[in-house]
Amino acid sequence: MLRTPMKQRRRNEDGVGQIMREEEEGEVEFFVVATSASNAVTQGFFTQGPLPPPPGMHEVTRAGQPSSSRAVSAVIRHQLVLLCFMITPQGSKFMARRTDKGHLAIPTVAVSTSPTTKEAIKAVAATFIADRFPFRLIPGIRIGRKTVAAAIGGHFSVGMLDVKMSLETAALLATQGVVWLPSTCLASSTSDELQDTYLTEDVNAKWVAEFCNSLATDKQPYSAGFRSLLLAPWGAPPEVDAARRPRQPRQPAEEEQRIQLTTAQVPSHELSGPLQQTPEEAVQSCCTRTSRRRFWSRNGIFGAAGHGIQIGMEKWTLMTIYAPADPVERRSFLQELPAIVPDDDNMVFAGDFNVTLVPGLDSPEVAPRKTDAAMLSSFITMRGLSDAFQTTHPMEPNFTWFSSQRTGDRPAPKRRLDLMLVKGAPWEALTTISCSIESLSDHRPLTASFQLAANLARGPGTFLLNTDLLNLPGVTDWIAAHWRDWQQTRHTFDSKGDWLQMGFRIVTRALDAFSRMQARHRRQQEECRNMVAEAEAELEERPLAELYWQHRRDRWLQKLEDLQVEQQILWAKKAQEKRMITGDRLSKETCQRLCPPRAHALIREFQHPFFVEAPTAKDSTAMGEYARDILTSRRHPGRNLQQLRVEHDMWRHTQAKLTVEARLLLDRPITLEELWEAIKSMAHGKSPGSDGLPVEFYEAIWDHVGPDLLSLYNHVLEGGALTADMKLGLSP
Repeated sequence: MLRTPMKQRRRNEDGVGQIMREEEEGEVEFFVVATSASNAVTQGFFTQGPLPPPPGMHEVTRAGQPSSSRAVSAVIRHQLVLLCFMITPQGSKFMARRTDKGHLAIPTVAVSTSPTTKEAIKAVAATFIADRFPFRLIPGIRIGRKTVAAAIGGHFSVGMLDVKMSLETAALLATQGVVWLPSTCLASSTSDELQDTYLTEDVNAKWVAEFCNSLATDKQPYSAGFRSLLLAPWGAPPEVDAARRPRQPRQPAEEEQRIQLTTAQVPSHELSGPLQQTPEEAVQSCCTRTSRRRFWSRNGIFGAAGHGIQIGMEKWTLMTIYAPADPVERRSFLQELPAIVPDDDNMVFAGDFNVTLVPGLDSPEVAPRKTDAAMLSSFITMRGLSDAFQTTHPMEPNFTWFSSQRTGDRPAPKRRLDLMLVKGAPWEALTTISCSIESLSDHRPLTASFQLAANLARGPGTFLLNTDLLNLPGVTDWIAAHWRDWQQTRHTFDSKGDWLQMGFRIVTRALDAFSRMQARHRRQQEECRNMVAEAEAELEERPLAELYWQHRRDRWLQKLEDLQVEQQILWAKKAQEKRMITGDRLSKETCQRLCPPRAHALIREFQHPFFVEAPTAKDSTAMGEYARDILTSRRHPGRNLQQLRVEHDMWRHTQAKLTVEARLLLDRPITLEELWEAIKSMAHGKSPGSDGLPVEFYEAIWDHVGPDLLSLYNHVLEGGALTADMKLGLSP
């Protein structure tokens, strides 16, 4: 039976019932799973008796318990599952124990009440571990909860620990039946390992995998991001308690319309773009260099995220925020904000703060300022930020959030919750900011425009050689002369690789200049058309000079035709190099290539892809047998998926061996002929390095650069290294 969270009442300290929602506490939904007692196969060997209530945990009376707890208060027990993870050379693993019956049990501690804070979990874990090894709560992971109805079921809470232990401690625990299971076992609740793993006598551990799958992608134990959590320094600031985690926010129809920084089409020196876009897209018109610096806080939608960009000589920081709607969670979030937001000189900080800074101006009613508003105002003053909209529109409220829920005859609430805080150069460059209407969302986006400086320096771009330059004799002659002169400077460099790299860089810069010069010649067709139009206009106005203008018009038309023919020949050659079929005549062969005679190919016989000696299948029955054989799994029945993922040495299953002569040939130096054959076999149009020189470049000047490349590659076989341009992006 699946019971979804519902509004319930819980007694507070004054004895007054308060409406609460389990889902808003950020916990896993409660499931009531009917488990038969006959399935009990093992006892939770890590289960202890009820412990005193840990610090920060209050005893809940029978009347104050949720309805689900009151219904089964006679048999429900509170259990805390401790998932202890540890980094090993084979990856992250978690702790379990092998029972006398051969089953596995995950550490489960019986407590008097379910822990609601991380401090309470630490207290229970400290009692269970008893100073055998150091531990900590894995930062950024919430507390999981689930209710299981069984003979020894009850309310289960999950705490994830990061432990460190010495080899002596691990060996001692191994003698007591402690084993370490790979985290990949938690990837699926149907894995073979979890089927034989239990928490208590008749409660299976498969729902622990369901809890792990409900976490964020980078928090799941079998993900790559989880390893980063375990490798985080232990001295990091503590995480916020799970009871104060953000609740599920209200979702607008268009999340991108919540808050944005956008304008209409602006001049080339004006910055505009949605704040949700990447800074590369936002400043594409003014062309900046983007730095990959990001800032993150919390998980999911609650938190702040930022990106640093370089605009001219200034570095801007763009950050977005979405604060929790719950007052307690919001105060906790704003308390962490100064440690998260960098104190940069130039910043744009925008988002939904869920705070009314000035009651009466940011809201219809005048009321005292709340604690969270005072905290945000203090943060703005401390960092020197300015409220862009409030400063430029001091007497206009312009509410950004409108609710559709009414209470009696009172009007629907409306607030100014979305703020855009600027500082430094963005404040000086701000020209306009306005609030627009969005029909698909309960928020109204803020739109801002920034006027940037007119002398922004463009960052360095990428270069890829236009192979058409290699067809010009003057270009190849210059490269040959440069390489002959460059041979005289070899003694001025420390190594052959540095000398070779600098020579290719000089060639790259020269070819870049040649390419810009060649672009002027490619515009000759437009010049020819303009001259023809001028001659035709003069023919109409000056009939006395008709012969002169007619001759001039014919001369430019002939030049335009020659350019077009040359261009068509070049295009056809490129298409042939790319193995593209071209045809400009409406012939029978062309139509047959465009429209094949059959929509589907007919299979007349079938040859087995694995066994060449197998007979060819020519009828439907034989083809069906072949298909069944191919689709049948070759996996051994006794091996699971985890065993199949284990890497094996390929050479253990290789029977063929090289002869002594062949092994000696592998150790000899590379020859110039072998290197030339490798160059010819490479794909054209591709640049093997970051210098932008394609394979066609090396083919054109092979007589000059071939021996130098051969010397470099043979030096690599002796322990040397490639140039920095050749190994860009490769691991050292």
